[in-house]
Amino acid sequence: MLTFVGMEPRGLESCDYSGRLVDEQTLLRATDERAFANEALAVLRELEQSVALVARVRWIGDDGAPRTLTRNEAVLAGQMVRLAKLHGGLLRFCDPPGMELFAFVLRGAIETAINLRYLITHGSDATYEAFVRHSLKLEKQLRDRVVAAIEERGGVVMPMEHGMLEGIEAAFRTAEVEPEDVDPVSRAPWSKGGAFGRFKALGVEDLYGPYFGVQSSYVHGAWQELVQHHLEVQPDGRFLPRATFDEGLAVAPLLIAVDVLGGATVDYLRAAAPPTRDRDVLEGRIDVCGENASAIRAAYRRFRGMPDLTGA
Repeated sequence: MLTFVGMEPRGLESCDYSGRLVDEQTLLRATDERAFANEALAVLRELEQSVALVARVRWIGDDGAPRTLTRNEAVLAGQMVRLAKLHGGLLRFCDPPGMELFAFVLRGAIETAINLRYLITHGSDATYEAFVRHSLKLEKQLRDRVVAAIEERGGVVMPMEHGMLEGIEAAFRTAEVEPEDVDPVSRAPWSKGGAFGRFKALGVEDLYGPYFGVQSSYVHGAWQELVQHHLEVQPDGRFLPRATFDEGLAVAPLLIAVDVLGGATVDYLRAAAPPTRDRDVLEGRIDVCGENASAIRAAYRRFRGMPDLTGA
């Protein structure tokens, strides 16, 4: 039996769950895209409980009892909790729809999921160490600036600086890293090839562009994102501001979210929990959500007159 942080001694059996299968006949009769988007949103909502539960799973020690985590295990657990919180954020921008903001949160969810899956499958001790050191670059930069300012005034420490240095030192202690081991100006990524390299190592490099590159461009406010969401093109080719959220639910990003969240959650569940009936139940629920998403995608492609790439 699995146990979950904040739920002990209750377990999976205490959680109400109602799964569903996509009605493919209804989708075959659909006359507009809203039917597909609504079905995709229903799947994303159904997935939320399983993702949230997996984020709370207690790791088990050799004695069979729940235990606390090492630093490297905590990196994985923190990523999983972040993913669950981002899942909740995605749903907040679905009712009422705000798909441009959904895209911002989805970008974070995709990066988190890829990092989590990469660390699970390729995470040596050196890789975890590189991840943590890379994460502390800003703290090291701030520490260096504060220390330089103190030295310039002859060693006098201002009260605010004292608090800042204490916080920075605590961050390094918690991370089990010495400040001297962090290069604050290094531009080297924490993994080979950076973000694209992580996609490639997982065998999904073809998804880097549509899943990550496009979302990154939108998050940074590139021109096309401004035109699509925040400006109205006028007949004379000039522009006016568009301050409304008037874009309805979109099928593609909703299905991407299901794929990304489900895949990473299963990987983490297998890493964090031993084989048990509860693990099988959770994995089964997540798999059903993935199958539903695939069915919606296939039906949507047929509706749009696009080739069916799923083999269904």
